[in-house]
Amino acid sequence: MRFHNKIAALSDKIPLGEVAQPEWAAAAIYCLASNEARYTTSAALDGSLLGRRYK
Repeated sequence: MRFHNKIAALSDKIPLGEVAQPEWAAAAIYCLASNEARYTTSAALDGSLLGRRYK
C-alpha cells in the first residue's frame, strides 16, 4: 500500500477526518506549556468532558 493510500485509510478513522500536521501539534504543545494554560486539566484534554474517549 502506498503512503498516500495509508493516509487516506487512516483519515476515515480519525474523528476530525484528517491527519494532523506537525505544526498543529507544535502549536498545541506551545500553548499547553504557556502560562495561558495554567488552568487546563487533563480532564479537559482527554475528551471525557464530552462523554467519550477515543482509543
